[in-house]
Amino acid sequence: MTQTSELSRKQQKLIAALLEANTLTEAARAAGMSDDTARRYLAEPHVKAAYDAASKRMFDEALQGLQNSISLARQTLTRNLGEEAPPAQQVAAAKILLDKALEVSAIAALEQRLTDLEKKLSER
Repeated sequence: MTQTSELSRKQQKLIAALLEANTLTEAARAAGMSDDTARRYLAEPHVKAAYDAASKRMFDEALQGLQNSISLARQTLTRNLGEEAPPAQQVAAAKILLDKALEVSAIAALEQRLTDLEKKLSER
């Protein structure tokens, strides 16, 4: 390795295993190393940074998939509000949409309160 920021194949294998496994022990076993070696690798800043970046990418991709599904779910609920849907479906869809709208409103109010508090704290 010419730079300390480069990952060895074993380190790359550990990062890939960490993204799939439920525990460090499982990841270490899948990567063909001991728990101690896996911990030692993760203690190295460049390995930890690479793992964090890979984990964030994986999370962002999953979140994008959820965002795409949310649009389809909203369309499905909206479609079930129509007159052609049975009344029970219309009521169920309306309840879900109203409940979620109230949750979003409550979250927005909390975010505003938090922003206001942070501003007051920074002015001190």
